Amino acid sequence: MRKLKFLLLGLWALPFFCSSQTRYIDSLFSNVTVDEDVVYGSNIPYGSNAPIDLKCDIYRPAGDNVTNRPVIIFLHAGSFLPQSFINTPGLGTKKDSAMVHLCKAFAKKGYVTISADYRVGWNPLAATEEERARSIMSAVFRAMQDLKALIRYLNKEKNTWGVDPTRIAAGGSNSGGYIGIHAGCLNKPAELTYPKFLDGNNLPLIDTVALGNFEGNSGNPGFPSNHRVTISLGGAVGDTMFMEPGEPVILAMHGTSDNTPYTTGVVIVNITGQPVIEVHGGHDMIRRSLNIGNQNSLLPDFVNDNPFPGLYPFYGVGFEPYGIYSNSSQGKIDTASLYLDTVITFLTPRLYKTLDLVSLTNKEQADLLRAFSRIYPNPAKNEVFITVDNTLSKMKTINIIDVTGRVVLTENCDCYATRIDLGNLPKGIYFVNIQNKEAQVTKKLVIE
Repeated sequence: MRKLKFLLLGLWALPFFCSSQTRYIDSLFSNVTVDEDVVYGSNIPYGSNAPIDLKCDIYRPAGDNVTNRPVIIFLHAGSFLPQSFINTPGLGTKKDSAMVHLCKAFAKKGYVTISADYRVGWNPLAATEEERARSIMSAVFRAMQDLKALIRYLNKEKNTWGVDPTRIAAGGSNSGGYIGIHAGCLNKPAELTYPKFLDGNNLPLIDTVALGNFEGNSGNPGFPSNHRVTISLGGAVGDTMFMEPGEPVILAMHGTSDNTPYTTGVVIVNITGQPVIEVHGGHDMIRRSLNIGNQNSLLPDFVNDNPFPGLYPFYGVGFEPYGIYSNSSQGKIDTASLYLDTVITFLTPRLYKTLDLVSLTNKEQADLLRAFSRIYPNPAKNEVFITVDNTLSKMKTINIIDVTGRVVLTENCDCYATRIDLGNLPKGIYFVNIQNKEAQVTKKLVIE
């Protein structure tokens, strides 16, 4: 009796208890567990000679038993500035309220989500535009190396966290978007020598001797560092010519009045009003990505996204309209909450499509159907009973197949349990194929 009670409790706790809901689309979990300050690497930050630990917070659906979950990495905004330069409490760390909100929301859908810190720091007060450009580009490059170290960590520790490192979406808000974009497309030495990225002596603004190569030295060498989908909430790319076929699809949401240009323009330092470097924002980089075929995984489902598949403009809106901070008014909080809902609504189906979660969800449903369907008695003689637990959807079709692959008996039903007469079948080994609306499984049956 104790074993039966435990089984029933386990079934009740399954995340798929409602067959009308879909994992990764719907919020199937009520609670989320958070592992804070997980060290994923280390490296030397801007303005120092001593390495620091690189940390992240990992969010998981509470009570989940799936072990091959997709991952979303959300990186915070903050213009790559250290906390001493930021006047907005809560901005510029992995505790950024918007990133925390998104991590929790998507973890409740079944993802493993991560809010990570990365190395920040550059000199926005440098005297010349060239020096400011060198400094900010180096900051992006360092942070890109850190993101790659985090992805390598997930490959290394995939069993620890129950993740599928072939299904990673990475990016974030503002600076976090920049990082995800460049981690996906800045990968060739020649790209560092485009004219706009050379100094007055025709040397690259990014010094790979000082900073390291594209992979960097932030930890976990020898593991893959690529991600499948880039998320850009107000981010931009240094040059659209970095982008080449076969690189990650991009999902972008961008305010048309953001300081980071929605199309193409020069980034301005907020604290000084001085120009830094020309970049290409959501509109122009998605157009480029579409033209080279990298948005194809969104088609045809999202062909009507306007103006391009994978792009959502916040018309007339500036920097991070979804940000909620300790000095935010109630009106700002209410408005930001609506924007966060929009972000979640836009990303959810597009992540499901581009991460190919349809096939992953079907496998999970098949695993559940296999675990919680029963054929008895087995071996059987004149009859057999087939049942599925009522926490799953009903059986639709049952086929009994002989060892040659021939279907010898079919029953169509809309039921959790059925009895099948075996009287006309000869003794031998058979296979029972059970199908419901989400999946199908095949089990062995012996007739004596």
